[in-house]
Amino acid sequence: MEIRTATLADAAQLTRWNRQLQEEQGRAPVLEELMAILQRQTLLHDGDSLLYMFRDAEGDLGYALVREKGDELILQPFFVAPERRRCGHGRTAFNLLRKKLPRNHKLTVTVQSRNSGGLCFWKRIGFADYAVNLQIQPTLPCAA
Repeated sequence: MEIRTATLADAAQLTRWNRQLQEEQGRAPVLEELMAILQRQTLLHDGDSLLYMFRDAEGDLGYALVREKGDELILQPFFVAPERRRCGHGRTAFNLLRKKLPRNHKLTVTVQSRNSGGLCFWKRIGFADYAVNLQIQPTLPCAA
């Protein structure tokens, strides 16, 4: 498997995967944001966010978006195509990604509470619970 920074040539694949992610999780990074990041890193070699693509002998298998925020790196999303999951590809891709990232930054991922498979994956590779974020939807009435 190999890892590389995404280029404008990856825009169509990233669009497809972003739609899949939206269907799976109900939300994903806005496609326009992904394309803006892609343009900045490709054309300007600039920005505090980087998109990476993962590929093996069978073809493209996923991507990761890493954002730098002070001494923290935020990894979201980390996406492996559904048909390529549960075969060790995610672990291999993550290990390749870690080698690209600075070791003096903490690394944070956010996993939706209903994504039990994702939560198990991240814990298996060494992440630990740090905080719990709660939301209330704007359409819910106020509590009495």
